[in-house]
Amino acid sequence: DVFLEYPRDAAAASSGERLAIQPRLAHLGVHTSTVLRLVLPSGAERAFVYDGDPGVLQLEPRWWYAVSRFVGMGMEHLFTGVDHLLFLLCLVLPVRRFRPLVGIVTAFTVAHSITLSAAALGFGPSGLWFPPLVEFLIAASIVVMAIENVIGAKSERRWMVAFAFGLVHGFGFSYALGESLQFAGAHLVLALAAFNVGIEFAQLLAIAVAVPVASWVFRRVVAERMGIIIVSALVAHTAWHWTTERFEVVRAYRLAWPAFDTSLAISGIRFVMGLLIIGGVAWAISGMMTRLASPRTRDSLLTLALAVGLIGATVSLTSVAPLAAQPSVAKRSTMAGVYTAAQANKGKQVFAGSCSGCHTVASHSGDVFWAKWMGRPLSDFFNYVSGLMPKSAPATLTEDEYVWVTAYVLRLNGMPPGPKELEAEPTVLKAIRIDTAMGVVGRSGDREGKGAHIR
Repeated sequence: DVFLEYPRDAAAASSGERLAIQPRLAHLGVHTSTVLRLVLPSGAERAFVYDGDPGVLQLEPRWWYAVSRFVGMGMEHLFTGVDHLLFLLCLVLPVRRFRPLVGIVTAFTVAHSITLSAAALGFGPSGLWFPPLVEFLIAASIVVMAIENVIGAKSERRWMVAFAFGLVHGFGFSYALGESLQFAGAHLVLALAAFNVGIEFAQLLAIAVAVPVASWVFRRVVAERMGIIIVSALVAHTAWHWTTERFEVVRAYRLAWPAFDTSLAISGIRFVMGLLIIGGVAWAISGMMTRLASPRTRDSLLTLALAVGLIGATVSLTSVAPLAAQPSVAKRSTMAGVYTAAQANKGKQVFAGSCSGCHTVASHSGDVFWAKWMGRPLSDFFNYVSGLMPKSAPATLTEDEYVWVTAYVLRLNGMPPGPKELEAEPTVLKAIRIDTAMGVVGRSGDREGKGAHIR
C-alpha cells in the first residue's frame, strides 16, 4: 500500500489550467488498484478508482473532451459486444425494409436508453445477483429472437419484442459505463448522452452493413427463407451455450426476501414510476408504428423526426430528472455514528462464526483498512463484504448479517456507534463516506493544501 500526495500549484489553479495525470504504476505489482481523490480549489472533492495504467486521465475535462471520449466508448462497447451484435442481426434479419426498420430500431433504442440512463445514475437494482441475471437474460433474448426467426417472425409485433428486450440490454450497456462515468468530471449528463449517441451510431453502422449484405446473399446465394433459418439456427446454437453457462452463475446466488421497511417502499414507488414512464413511451411508439403501417410515403420525414424526438426525450427524462433529485440525499461521515452498538455486537458474532476462518480482524482494520477504504462511499465496502464473505460460500448470508458485519468493521476502526441503525439501502450507503479515526488526523492538512491525493 502506497500513499502519494501531489500539492497543486496555486498559480496554475487560479489561472484556470486543467489538471491531468498519467499514472504509470502498474509495474509495481501483479495487480494495482488506485483510489485518487482530487481536492478542487473550491474545497469540493472528486474520487476516481481505476486498475492498472489507464493512460492520460483528464481530471477536469472540458465538455468537448467528455463528449468525444464517451461517444467513442459507446461505439467500442457495441462493436466489441458480440451478444449485442447477434441480437441486432436477429432483430433486423427478417425485416429489411426501411419503414418497419425505423420503428423496430427506434423501439429498441428508446428502451435501452431508459434502463441505461437509470442504471448508470444509480437507480437500478444494486444486488450482486442482478448483473449476472442481466447477462443471462441478454443471452436468452438472442435465443428467443433466433427461434422466432426460424418459426416465422411477425413484423407487426416485432417492435414490441425489440422494446421489451431493449430494456434488458440497456442494463447490460450500463455496466460498461458505470465505472467510466467518474471520468466525466462536471459533465455527467453530456457524457451519458454521448455514450448513448455512440451506441446508436455504431448500431446504425452495423445495420447499414448487415441489411445490404443479407439482401445480396438472399438474392445470389440462398433463398431468403432458407437463409434466415440457417443463420438464425447458428445464432441460437451459440446463444444457447451462453444461456446455460450464465444460468449456472445466477444459480450460485441465494436470494433473500427484502425487509418490509421504508427503503422497500421507496424502491416500490420508483419501480411504479419507472413502469409508468415505460408504458407512456411504449404507447408513443405504438402510435408511430401505426403511422408507419400507413401506405402514405410522405410521412417518412415526420416519422424520422418523431423517432429522434423520442430518443432525445427519453435521455433527458432519465438523465436530468434523477440528477436533480440526487442532492436531496445528505452526505454523512462514518465518524458521525451511522450504526448502532447492537448491530456491531451482532456483526462480531457473524464474523467469528462465518468469516474468521478466511478473513482475519487484522486484514480489515488499522492501516490496511485505511489505505483501501479511506474516503470511499460505504456502499463500496458493503458490496465488497456481501460479495466476498464468507470466502467458502460468498453471498450466502442475509442482507442484515452483511449490515452487521459492516457495522462491526466500522467499530474495529474507531468509528463510533450512533442511535440510528445502518440500512442496506444503496442511496443511503452511497451518501456515507468512510472516515477513520486515523484518516481524520492524517487529512488535517488536506483542505488547506487543496491538492490531488492518490492512494
